[in-house]
Amino acid sequence: RDAEAALCAAGARSDADQLAARLRSLGATAQRRTSGRAGAARPRNEVEVTSQLSARELEVAVLAADGLTTAEIAAQMHIGATSVNRYASNAYGKLGISSRTQLARWVREHAH
Repeated sequence: RDAEAALCAAGARSDADQLAARLRSLGATAQRRTSGRAGAARPRNEVEVTSQLSARELEVAVLAADGLTTAEIAAQMHIGATSVNRYASNAYGKLGISSRTQLARWVREHAH
């Protein structure tokens, strides 16, 4: 939702809609960071975005899993290639992985 809100604020409504639709098609729900209630159960198919990846890292992960190149991701997100690589690198570190192939696998496994 944070990525969607940022895209909307930047005037990129169609990009926000596409990202939201893609995440929904994967069965993902990105929750804002909140204090949360102790003992509150989350659905099994919910991506734990709040505890693992930032909204931008998740957006890069989903686009990379779709097979987009760094340049294509940068253009779609309206950011530089260096930023795409930084978000991907941050995601790799948080997830304990080292390649786009592993990142794509993580998206498929954790978004269902």
